[in-house]
Amino acid sequence: MRRAFSFCTLLLTGAALLVPLPLLAEEAEKSDLPQFDVSMFAGQLFWVLFSFILFYFLMARIAVPKLERAQIKRQTVISTELNAATSANDSAKGIMAQYEKALADARMMGQTVVDDITAAARKESIERQAVQHESLSSLINQAEARINEQRKTALLNLRQSAIEIADEAIEKVAGLKLQVKA
Repeated sequence: MRRAFSFCTLLLTGAALLVPLPLLAEEAEKSDLPQFDVSMFAGQLFWVLFSFILFYFLMARIAVPKLERAQIKRQTVISTELNAATSANDSAKGIMAQYEKALADARMMGQTVVDDITAAARKESIERQAVQHESLSSLINQAEARINEQRKTALLNLRQSAIEIADEAIEKVAGLKLQVKA
């Protein structure tokens, strides 16, 4: 189809060049321009058609196939690299998902360890407080017992001191010496 269209175009171009020959013949007689000389048209037309057909076949058989091969090779390289990039992207997404899962698991394990340590520390603290409370309660009870004992001793000593003071006061004031039984 493409070749038939090109061939028809070539024929129409040749016919269009041959139609105005009588008009150009008159012009050629007036001027000395060889391109307008009708007697040279056949040779010029032959070389134009020959050059056109030669360049057309050179382009069709050599240049265009090379360009097509280069385009196909480039498209292959692009699609290969695009597929590799897509594969690498998918792989990176998979690795990223694994990393995020491992990170979430590590955070969860870390939180569990922190909770366990906090619970153990709280339990140990409660146990220490209980031991200290018992120890302090024992010390307080012992101190209260000593205080009560010293209070009793002090009260006994106070009674004896009061008797002695009263005896001395009576002796000084009245001059009597009383013998009080304690």
